[in-house]
Amino acid sequence: MLRSEPDGEIAPALQAVGEHLVSLFLAPAIVALYRNTSAEIDRFPELGALLFERGPAAMHAAMAEYLRRWHDLGALNLPDVHAAGVQFFLLCKGDLAVRSQFGVLPDPLEPAIVATVQRAVHVFLAAYGARPAAPEHSAAP
Repeated sequence: MLRSEPDGEIAPALQAVGEHLVSLFLAPAIVALYRNTSAEIDRFPELGALLFERGPAAMHAAMAEYLRRWHDLGALNLPDVHAAGVQFFLLCKGDLAVRSQFGVLPDPLEPAIVATVQRAVHVFLAAYGARPAAPEHSAAP
């Protein structure tokens, strides 16, 4: 999904990407992996570094590249694509990431993911969406 070329309108595309990424992040196996790794980081610090490198850091880089393609098309105005990729993913996770760690995710989960990502897309586009060019005013004679 992140490797595909931008197509259509940006808001629905970001919504689909955000929902997909958050659903993956909240999969029971991934939540368990994060919980178990967190419990062992003091004894095995390399586990945390490895998990971060192969998980969030890799996803942030892929997200940045995806957003850069939208930026290149003029749909986004991103002064720092990497920071924007991190911010988009964090916005999409909302409070669901913390809830997953404490085992208090809403049931059913899907409507919460959709609503959380909708808010994320709204905020992200308010910050980074391309602004239409201001109409040119001719000088009065």
